[in-house]
Amino acid sequence: MSKLYKFRSVDTYSLSSLANSNFWFSSLNDFNDPFEGACKIDKSITEPEFKKFKTISWNEDKNINTKEKEKFLNDIQCTEDEIGTRKFLVEAAKKEMEIALDIMKSSKIFCMSQHTQNNDPIYENLMWSHYADGLRGFCMVFDREKIKSKFTYSQNQKQTFAEVKYKEKPNTFKISKLLKSSSLFGTNDFSFWMSY
Repeated sequence: MSKLYKFRSVDTYSLSSLANSNFWFSSLNDFNDPFEGACKIDKSITEPEFKKFKTISWNEDKNINTKEKEKFLNDIQCTEDEIGTRKFLVEAAKKEMEIALDIMKSSKIFCMSQHTQNNDPIYENLMWSHYADGLRGFCMVFDREKIKSKFTYSQNQKQTFAEVKYKEKPNTFKISKLLKSSSLFGTNDFSFWMSY
């Protein structure tokens, strides 16, 4: 059994969670790391990428909703004549990044530690110290696959189960990846242009 751990201090919320088999989800703003969820935008694009972008015929694409296009141009403070310029590209990317950040900031998160072949958090004093009130709290142990299936098959909420990959630098939204996507005037899926 692959295990997940939740270290908790003893307080009303944690005891209620334990007694009622409930999880408490937090927002990024409540995390103890101010850089959690931080990201930046990489505006660099090569000349060949920009030339390819300029060849897109936005005005003739039948899949583009005209009202959405007008609203989008208004939101990014660009005119019809500026479509295809670097200004348009940068402002469009910033807008997409704002959408991504809004989704991320409005999301609720439940964090657990994972047992790996080389690491068992239950034996780490640092975990107990940081997340279980200086070794005075408790730790709940879960079956990873059962928890994952509960998150995946929830009927009433949009939920996902994801592993966190810690890095030395913040995530970067790359304009060059946006150019290779269908996001402009299209879907709200921004995952394709976030570098990991």
